[in-house]
Amino acid sequence: MKRRTSRLVSSAAIAALACGVAGCAPTAEQSDGGAPDGGSAVADEAVQYGNGQEVIDSYDITELCGEEEITLAFPVGIANPWMKAVHMLMQQEAEKCDNIGVIEMIDAQVDQQKAVSDVNSLVAQGVDGIVTLPIFGEAQVPSFRAAMDADVPVVTFVADSGGVVGQDVAAHVSQDYVSYAAGWADWLGEHLEEGTVVFLGNAPGQPSSVAAFEAFEETIAEYPGITLVEDEYQVTNNSAVEKKRVMTGLLAKHGRIDAVVTDAGAYDLAVLEAYEEADLELPYLANANTTNGVGCAWQEQKFPLFSWDGSQTHGVVALRHLVSAVTGSPTTEPVIVKPFVAIDTFADKAPRCESDMSPDVDWSVPLSDEDLKTVHG
Repeated sequence: MKRRTSRLVSSAAIAALACGVAGCAPTAEQSDGGAPDGGSAVADEAVQYGNGQEVIDSYDITELCGEEEITLAFPVGIANPWMKAVHMLMQQEAEKCDNIGVIEMIDAQVDQQKAVSDVNSLVAQGVDGIVTLPIFGEAQVPSFRAAMDADVPVVTFVADSGGVVGQDVAAHVSQDYVSYAAGWADWLGEHLEEGTVVFLGNAPGQPSSVAAFEAFEETIAEYPGITLVEDEYQVTNNSAVEKKRVMTGLLAKHGRIDAVVTDAGAYDLAVLEAYEEADLELPYLANANTTNGVGCAWQEQKFPLFSWDGSQTHGVVALRHLVSAVTGSPTTEPVIVKPFVAIDTFADKAPRCESDMSPDVDWSVPLSDEDLKTVHG
């Protein structure tokens, strides 16, 4: 395989990094829409899609493929079903390029040191590019910088490592957490009006959870009738067992909490189980990536439910930026992607329930039912 000697880095990616995962307007130095080293111009504004398939269809990766064979890799902090779905979406997108083979997914098993060594190992093996969701944040940046110095582009998505675009990473594809936070807070402000709320996050210090909580905390303050019972997000490691344990402890400490906000809804069925085992009425639940199990619980009990979605397709956007960086083919695809409303039970957007499917299935992911069975098999 031939190592590329040049990469195109967009100014919009730099703008996105400067604003974190929330996104914002470019700085004066970045506002002309150009890119260093003659690179491509990428839209600075956040883009809004109506569903996951629109994200997939929005840009044509075949314009970026190039001709030489390239090898890409997807090291992950944890190979849970969410990540496996992202991996399958990436692989299906990559298959549109005849010169891209299988994208290997490497599992760090929630081990920070392994996550770092996995990236270093991939570079030593001679991969041409790396795409990853850096759940360990800044701790991973040195390995990204070393990869970039070795002419192996690294593109991150969702969780912002804090790496400098153009130096530590080639691009960062971010979620618009202002939209997430404002949506959760406004929904609770409109429908709950008065009560208590707790925020469940992912891993300790995970950039996406930090950004989501800070933005939510700021927005919910506009609704004085709603009180956060804890002044920081509650760590759950996006684990069903841990999420249930944490929620059980919170209910024992505070009594019934009227609303629960989670930045990753993959295991929110555990939240509902904690309420049921405490013999408490189910809460208002606002999250991202609601799953089949929660949908089936809603079919039975009709509790208030709101869910953003679309984050898994951000991996596809990141993949396309990686291919652009590896091949030097210009791209105009934005690096800030807004979520779309998948579920709002007050607006007649009800969740789907299929009793013969895994409770962890996220129906907003643009995969076939058979593919989803494979992911959750």
